[in-house]
Parts: sequence; C-alpha cells; structure tokens
Amino acid sequence: GHSTSGGGDAAATSEKKPLLTPRSIFNSTVLLNLAADSLHNFTDGLAIGASFAASSISHEQSVTSLMKSRGGMASLSVLMHELPHELGDFSILVSNGMSKRQAIMAQFSTAIAAFLGTFMGLAASSFDDTLGHEVLLPFTAGGFVYLAAVSILPELLEERNVGFALRAAQVLAFGLGVAFMQLVAIME
Repeated sequence: GHSTSGGGDAAATSEKKPLLTPRSIFNSTVLLNLAADSLHNFTDGLAIGASFAASSISHEQSVTSLMKSRGGMASLSVLMHELPHELGDFSILVSNGMSKRQAIMAQFSTAIAAFLGTFMGLAASSFDDTLGHEVLLPFTAGGFVYLAAVSILPELLEERNVGFALRAAQVLAFGLGVAFMQLVAIME
C-alpha cells in the first residue's frame, strides 16, 4: 500500500530531471562559446606575456613594482574585464544544459589557452626583442578595439527606445575608453 503520511520514499516523490547526454550538453551554442572563449583567453594571454616581456623588471623588485609594470597593469586590466565576461559565459553554459560543476570545468579548460598565450607572448621576446612589444601588443590591442567598434558599439546603437542621455553616455564611455588607451600609450 501507499503511505499518505508524508514519510514515503523521497526519491519516488522528487521531480526527475531529464538525463543529459554529452551530445545534448555540447550543442553548437556551447561549442562556439567555448571556442570563442578559448581564442579570447589566448589573446588575453598574448597581451599579458608581451606586456611582461616589454617591461623592464629585475629580480630584486617587489610585488608592488611588478604590478606597476606594463605586464602587471595588463594583467590587472585583463582580470577586470574577465570577471563579468566569464560570469556571462558561465550563465550561457548553464542555460544550455550544463550543471554548475560542468560549466566551471569547461570555463577552466578555456583558461588554459590564456596560459598558452602568455607563454607565447613571453617566448616571442626571446626570438626578437621587438616582436612582443612592437607586433604582439599592437595586434592584441587592435583586436580589442576592433571587437568593441565592430560588435559591441553597433549592438548598443541598434537598441530602440533609448533616450538621448543614455545614448550619449554610451558613446562617451566608448570614447573615454579609447582616449584612456591613447593616454596610456603616450605616457609610456
């Protein structure tokens, strides 16, 4: 007989989740997200490695002076833009069927590309002193500006029902970002 006292089998009364297969978890959205994130992380690593290679750092310097170097500032900048970026990617992965643990592990696997990029950026300076500083840094910076100008800014400008003040603030923020990068380049 069935008990109605509420003390029955918890597994029988719990809601069953559908079984997720690797094929259903790794759909095209997830695969494209992971591939794009890996490439993005690789270029972040290139920027960090090339920035450290272009910095004049001695072994006697403190952590504070290391963080004030070109490489330290690049690392801090990458960290600040990666936090919201990785949270967004995590939510995309979870909303496409991955468990939180699977999404974290997938995100971690894409982070390996950043280490590879950092290694490549550092190694580039051992082949040619100017390769990292005169080729890789402008390449990665140009890639970031290109992405902002071609994909992010047009998307913002396509939004409908946005007031003039918000639109002006968006364009001003974009312009300030570009001006800030120019100021950093001039101060170096």
